[in-house]
Amino acid sequence: MNLLEASHLLQKAKIKQAEQEALDLLALANGHSRAQLLLRPPKISTATQKKFNLLIKKRVQGVPFAYLAGFQPFLGLNFLVTKDTLIPRPATEDLVLAVEKYLSPVRNNIDSTRGNNYSSKHQIYAKRNNISNGINIFDLGTGSGCIAISLALDCPDKIKSIIATDISIPALKIAKKNYQLLALKLWANSHELAHREKRTTITFKKTDLLKNITLPPKAIIVANLPYVKLGRADKETSAQPKNAIFCEYKNGLPVPYLKLINQIKKQKNQPLAVFLEMPKICSQKYQILWRATLPTVPIFIIST
Repeated sequence: MNLLEASHLLQKAKIKQAEQEALDLLALANGHSRAQLLLRPPKISTATQKKFNLLIKKRVQGVPFAYLAGFQPFLGLNFLVTKDTLIPRPATEDLVLAVEKYLSPVRNNIDSTRGNNYSSKHQIYAKRNNISNGINIFDLGTGSGCIAISLALDCPDKIKSIIATDISIPALKIAKKNYQLLALKLWANSHELAHREKRTTITFKKTDLLKNITLPPKAIIVANLPYVKLGRADKETSAQPKNAIFCEYKNGLPVPYLKLINQIKKQKNQPLAVFLEMPKICSQKYQILWRATLPTVPIFIIST
């Protein structure tokens, strides 16, 4: 099929920006960038045509583009993703940026990614008297590792160590691979003294949130946990790992987030702050429960 036919099929499948995706899938099949195709359209070989037809077929069936490409852009980096990992979303970028602003409020006053005044979008009011280098980050439900790795690269002067947990061994394997490719490789090849001297170690651990983990002093928790209610799947979400996106609800709130409250409550050392991503419809109710259960722990929620 040609690009026009492919675009029509994608449009029929209700895929947004069908023409652009058709071109991107052709570039993927041909091993070129979209810009290269536009500048100098190559002759399409039989092998490339077959691969392109297969990619279009899978996309129409609901396989996300990121899984077909094998990666998803996130805050300027391409993270490997597979059917075992959740595809990072723009809201999760906001989650990372909120943590960075909390750690370095002056440096991150402007959201360079979107060109907006960041403080006007997500107000960070918590006291920072105890924020200095030596912060321990706990990234719960790490998936592809995008949160942990982004923070390790962007805030090495503030973060002592990062523990990234997940219950999925296949997901942890992808997260470790991303860490090797995006962080360790960057540091190894860097000629900048700051990169060589300031490196944040990430430890990947198979566990359920904070189970069998003791929080140290000066810890910050970041979590993007499953929050799509069971039975509310569409083509995009149904193709992603069920245990990373779907969950049961109790009293109108996602069960994993209720579990997190109970786990934090049992910790001897309470976190300095907790940063979460969850649906807007749940956030107010969850904050009320949080204040009643953990009144001394600041919470910041990025609503989707």
